[in-house]
This record gives sequence, C-alpha cells and structure tokens, in this order.
Amino acid sequence: MEKITFLVAVFSISLMSFGQNSILGLSRSGENSEIYLANINASSGEVNDISPASTSTNIENLSFTVDPDQDIYYYASDNKLIGVDTNTGLVVSQPTISTPTSERFVKFKYNEVTQEIYGLETGANGVYLAKINPTNGNVTTISNASIADFISFNGETTLDLANQLFYFVSEGKLISVDLVTGQIVNDPIIDTTEIAYFDNIIYNVYDSNFYGIGRNPSPAETFLGTIDPMTGEVTIISQASLGNVFNLSGAMINPFSNTYHYMKNDEFMGVDINTGEEVTSPDLSFTNSNGEYFEHFYLGIQTETLLSNQNIDDPVNLEIYPNPTQDFITINAQSLTQISLFDLTGKQVFSKKTDSINEFRLDLIDKVSGVYLLKIETLNGESSVRKIIKK
Repeated sequence: MEKITFLVAVFSISLMSFGQNSILGLSRSGENSEIYLANINASSGEVNDISPASTSTNIENLSFTVDPDQDIYYYASDNKLIGVDTNTGLVVSQPTISTPTSERFVKFKYNEVTQEIYGLETGANGVYLAKINPTNGNVTTISNASIADFISFNGETTLDLANQLFYFVSEGKLISVDLVTGQIVNDPIIDTTEIAYFDNIIYNVYDSNFYGIGRNPSPAETFLGTIDPMTGEVTIISQASLGNVFNLSGAMINPFSNTYHYMKNDEFMGVDINTGEEVTSPDLSFTNSNGEYFEHFYLGIQTETLLSNQNIDDPVNLEIYPNPTQDFITINAQSLTQISLFDLTGKQVFSKKTDSINEFRLDLIDKVSGVYLLKIETLNGESSVRKIIKK
C-alpha cells in the first residue's frame, strides 16, 4: 500500500499553497450590519468579497460550516440556515430551522465522511447532539437524553473525522459525543496547570491532534497548545507568548500547511503547529471588501482525503483495499479482534469477532451502493474508523 501513501503525500504537498488561499469567512460591516461571503489571503491579510450583495444582517455566534462537496458555506441567522454558494457568493437556500427538542440549533460542523451537518440543540431542556437537513431546515435529535446543562457561548466545536466524534466545551470539560448514538464518550476536565483557559479547540485531520489557544489573564499571555481528549491534559507548544489577546470569532487549521489560524485584534494570525511560533500575522485589508471585520472562517476545501488508508499518526497500522470497491475489501491490521460495518443512519450491517488475526476479507457484494463506516478493534484495545465506498 505504499503507492496509496505516496499519492496522498503528493496530493497534500500540491495543495499546501492552494489551501492558504481557500479560507472562507464572513466580512461584516459595522454600521449597516451587512454580511458578505469572502475569502482571505493568509499571507497578505487581503479580504475579498465573493458575494455581490449582503447575504443577511447577522450571524449566530460560531454557528457556521462549509460543505466542500457542494461548495456551500452555511451559517445561522435569525433562526434560518443560510446557504451561500462559495463560487458566486449568492444565497442558494435559507430554510427556517425547525428543532424538535430544544429551542436552538447551533455550533454545527459539516462531516465530510457522512456528508451531513452535526450540531447542538440547546435550550431550557438541555443540550443534545443533532443533525440538520440543509434543504428544509429540519433538525433530527440524536441524543436520547441531555448531554450537558449548557454549552460555552464562545467555545468552538470540532469533529474528529477519524473516530466520528463531536466535541464541545461545557463547564470546563471537553465533551466528546458519538455521532451515531448521541451519547457521551468522554468528558475530562480541561487541565489548567499551566494555563487558566484553553479555547478555540480544533481537530487536525492530518495528525489527529486537538489544538487550541491557552491563555492566562495575569499576566495576559496566549500560547498554542494541544489537549488530550481522553485525559484533558494540555501541553503548551509555544515557547513564548503569542500576544496578550485573541478574538473568539473562530479558528481553523490548514492541515496542508500545518498552520493554526485565529484572529488577534485586526491581525490574521498563522502559527506553526509543530513549533508554536508565529509564521504570519498580516493586518486585515478591506480594499476589495465592503466589510470592516472578518470572522467565522473555515477551510473551504476537502480535508477528508488525508484520512488515507495508512495514516502516519493513527494508532492502528491499518490497510484497506480496494476502496472504493464493487464486491469486497481486504483489511490488514495486527491482532484484529472485532470488525463492524455501519451505514450512514448508524445501523450496524455487519459485525464479527475475530481471533486476533492480521487479515480479514469482508464481502460487500450484497450491500447497496453507498458510503459505509468501518470500525475495527485490535487486541490491545485500539480502534479506528474508516470510510468505505461501495460502488
């Protein structure tokens, strides 16, 4: 399978510069509260409006995502899910959001594996994992009981594409929720040994780590760091403070350039995720924009391709081929003990316990064409989830 790994590596390198110019966000005017879909050049800070006219007058805080498969940027405004074509900047849909369990649907993220939008229903009844149909605005509750009393207002949410988990922060805890069952998988208290707060937590599809900004109020300082989603332990990467402030208006990782982006006042910050050092910090320029602010930004290209059949940092050394397939796949991994297959509704369509084998052939000839999630478990307790495409 070295050929597959090589192709993914070439693909990643070829997209490094492209990814830098594919950061989508919303430019907003202060006086008229007009909002435009825009992109930003991460090196120069130049904001360029894509929308020829304002798409709305407000946005729900940190409730936005990008569907790179359909080229649509989604955000919530006045209880509507606004869909904007990322090529033309025109509104293509704006259904009213209809929630069955709680009052609001917020903090949503697009899942490239299942091609669905997951988020949180929140209100007086508690917090529930849910997903939304972007065509009609109907929300489907996944959790059968509340998973938190409330969510952090300024906290980011993020998706672990490899393990299909939704993460959010509540009451100082990093909570992970299974996308299929809607149940809490883990909820460690966020470590505050070195920093007082850890915000803007983002999953990096390339190395499967969770990055964020650690901050202290006195003295005021900020650092790039990582957090262990199992224990809540925070590890600071930056050797020196990146500044005394940062904006809670969104953050993102470009996995093709290993850069963590966030706003610091009017600077569009780029920090190397390996060294924690600032690599870019241009002032925003609105020469080609009607806005005065740029926020709620998101990488507008596919990253799921980095979930290759041989991920360098995946704890399971797993190979799956051929994928896509018409009839069967071969699974190679050390000491396989459990193999499960799910369709995109979460229904288990195959399950088999195995006697610590290293290879398994899974027959899919009787399965309908579509996308499936394969979960494997090994003798030492490690697991991995991969997308399988049946032609």
